[in-house]
Amino acid sequence: MSFNSDRNPSPPPELLGNEALLPDRIGDSVYSKQWLYKTLMKILQEVAEFLDASMAPAIFLDVIDKTRSPRLVEIVVGILGNMSSFDSTCQSISSNNSLIFSILSLSGTSDTPALLQVFRVILCGVSNENTQNMWFEAFEGSPIFMENMKFIFENSLSSTVIKGAFQLLYSILNENAKYCKMWGQPSHIKAIIEAGKQSLKLHENLDNFFCVLNALCQYTPNIEILVHNWVELSLLFDLYFLSLDEEDALPDRLRITAVFSCFDTYNTLLNYENMQCEQVVIEPGVLKIINKIAHSVSALILDIRKHNMEVLDLQNPQDQPPRKFLRRIEERDGTQYITMMTEYEFNQWTVLSEIIIDTAKTLLKYTEKVSISINCFQNIYFKFSSIE
Repeated sequence: MSFNSDRNPSPPPELLGNEALLPDRIGDSVYSKQWLYKTLMKILQEVAEFLDASMAPAIFLDVIDKTRSPRLVEIVVGILGNMSSFDSTCQSISSNNSLIFSILSLSGTSDTPALLQVFRVILCGVSNENTQNMWFEAFEGSPIFMENMKFIFENSLSSTVIKGAFQLLYSILNENAKYCKMWGQPSHIKAIIEAGKQSLKLHENLDNFFCVLNALCQYTPNIEILVHNWVELSLLFDLYFLSLDEEDALPDRLRITAVFSCFDTYNTLLNYENMQCEQVVIEPGVLKIINKIAHSVSALILDIRKHNMEVLDLQNPQDQPPRKFLRRIEERDGTQYITMMTEYEFNQWTVLSEIIIDTAKTLLKYTEKVSISINCFQNIYFKFSSIE
């Protein structure tokens, strides 16, 4: 056997015959999906660093400034977006002020594919803690960018553009509270609500919309402005809750943040001191759906705790290293199904349950005229009190 071979050793024969022990293997090969993913990411990073060393960003800047071809702009800005996914190249791109301002000016383009790539580059820059301040300074020097964002919310008919704009704004608001004040202006709030209504017309969910609203609520004066728009917002809340009934009993785990944002914003506005009770109309159908979600979340939490007591109920959790995965055992049609969940995911469900409790308590103030409501929310309280 040669020790100079660069070939990966084959797995033991007994493992090759057991598919259950090799769930990550690609087909009949000895390569894993994780290895392939890491290799591809390494190659992409090396390509990005090579392009940066070859002064590609400067060439792309020249192309952006001189070309009239939207497809060429889309391509070069898309490459910049790929390069910005890696920290070192993102820092290099973000330090080029001329390039940043050219990209920000492209936020006013009417070409959808190019605009989406522009959003990608800015999102990478804002999300990177080593470069975000450079972008915030650029926003100050290019106020037209925020005006373009507002114009998009007011006028765009494209679901992909609205979604991309919401995702970018959410990241900006989370990373710099200063912009929560700027976007709390009545005209900006109106633009955001208009984009939310347009999303509904385009049959898009409102996940990103409620994430943005929740971020805006972190700046207290914004709450009053949102309350002044309650009539329009209440319709969007109701339709979002109703859309959750179209899924399985539990919201998709990838949507937990958005569902939490919706409940938290809803609860915050209803608790505002100047909210008029006569303005708030609670639909029985919405109450039933919230009750259904509460039941499903409480069942999930109780089941996870039941089968992971040694992990979650330790007197001194620092005595043992954290366990990465928790078990969930479900029985459907007489068959047991075991699924795994990280502790981080479990904590997300727990936080969601807490905001549902708070929302239920708040809604009790508004539901005296709805016959089913009291029973619904008493059920929610009793379900979650067993968890607490």
